[in-house]
Amino acid sequence: MKYAIEALRQTSPKTSKDFKFQNLRLFCGAFIRKDLKCDVIVNNMAETSNAYVVHAGTKHLIDMLEDIGMALMEMIVMKRSITEASKDDIDPTIRSKLQKKKVGNCFPVPVSNKVFQVKHRLNSLVVDLNQAKCTSRKWNLIGIPYCDSITCAAWMKQGPECYVHSYFKKERYMITYEGLISPYVGERHWLDKDMPL
Repeated sequence: MKYAIEALRQTSPKTSKDFKFQNLRLFCGAFIRKDLKCDVIVNNMAETSNAYVVHAGTKHLIDMLEDIGMALMEMIVMKRSITEASKDDIDPTIRSKLQKKKVGNCFPVPVSNKVFQVKHRLNSLVVDLNQAKCTSRKWNLIGIPYCDSITCAAWMKQGPECYVHSYFKKERYMITYEGLISPYVGERHWLDKDMPL
């Protein structure tokens, strides 16, 4: 991180000075908790929610909430059916991420059982397959093996899916989407109540 801050200082001294007064724990990848297993720093859930609200946002409040509820009902059923139909042990989105990883610039050297020294471009990293961690912290933070870890798994004659965190396994996804949003009746079918506000 100190190299990035120094590069920022050389590019823009004022920005570098302002940066040092910010709370880095709120937006800097170096301070992300390792148990989150997420590859985005921004609040992606808020962005997803906004996508539902944008389409329904011009409607009356009750109609808007019904539209959002129905969209979420449909999304849960769709995610559950896609995951059930999959023959793969890991989520299809994670599988595609694994397949996109480029491992051509990684050269592993075994140090001991499942511990490797990996040369990756100008970097020299340590990968420990036993503890599912590497020096770059990408695997630790995201839960998906990065190119250096994938190279080590290949050296061990194992697929990278063996080292994907349990959060991304099929059974965990099925637990996530086993719930449902209960259906509800429209305003025309509400019970009449004689209760002034």
